Amino acid sequence: MRKVTITAMAMMTAAPAMAQPGWNGTYVFESDLGRDAVGQGYAIGVEHRLTLGRGGCRLTAEGFQSNEDIRCTATPTANGLRIAFKGYADGGTTNQYGVAQYKPGATLFTLTRGKRGVVTTWGAYEPDGIKGKSGVYFRKD
Repeated sequence: MRKVTITAMAMMTAAPAMAQPGWNGTYVFESDLGRDAVGQGYAIGVEHRLTLGRGGCRLTAEGFQSNEDIRCTATPTANGLRIAFKGYADGGTTNQYGVAQYKPGATLFTLTRGKRGVVTTWGAYEPDGIKGKSGVYFRKD
């Protein structure tokens, strides 16, 4: 009986980093940061990509002055999914500049399904260019 308990506890501990049924896949949000400063008309932005699946939870941000690779956990909630900070791709908890921007376990954002699509409610992760604390930002790719 003790062996079963330990195995069950290990599975429960690992569950948040594993694939979440119904949510697996890649979600993309492209934040629009406007035009370049010299007025040449170049659009600038950042692509935020959330990947949920067998490999766990990963959030990347690439684009204008951005290059982040975050490992996260995806935990089911009563009506959606909670995305929390686990660490960066290198396994550390500080970014490439040595700054601890997020605490391990901090809610980056939550996802719920709405009539118009996946609704994101921002937490510790607040990208530039968002127009509110909550809205339809990510789309399934």
